Amino acid sequence: MNVNIDEEDFLEILMNQLKQWTDDETALSLFREKYERDIEDGIFESNKMTVAQIVNNDWLNWCEVIYKKGNKKLYNRLIKLVENGQWDVSGEDWSKYNYSPNFIEAYNDDAVLIRI
Repeated sequence: MNVNIDEEDFLEILMNQLKQWTDDETALSLFREKYERDIEDGIFESNKMTVAQIVNNDWLNWCEVIYKKGNKKLYNRLIKLVENGQWDVSGEDWSKYNYSPNFIEAYNDDAVLIRI
């Protein structure tokens, strides 16, 4: 079954699902930015996943929030890359970090959302 839904309504449905996992405003802001871009890019147009599957997999398996105050070195390295226009960071050497980011999804002054 296919259902057409307004993009803003769909974004709010995704965010309401995410709020079941966290009330952290920084994480919510980063995921909102990611989902807005995903919707604009048509990522969900032929996706057969449910809202719960999308958000739960992102939160539990596919994305990680790197906070500046918790991991300043990694945060700074990611920010430097994205400021140079490099969102795909899968080819970088991450061996000295406890993370292996593949892609920078969103960022702000406090944190970076990465796809792992």
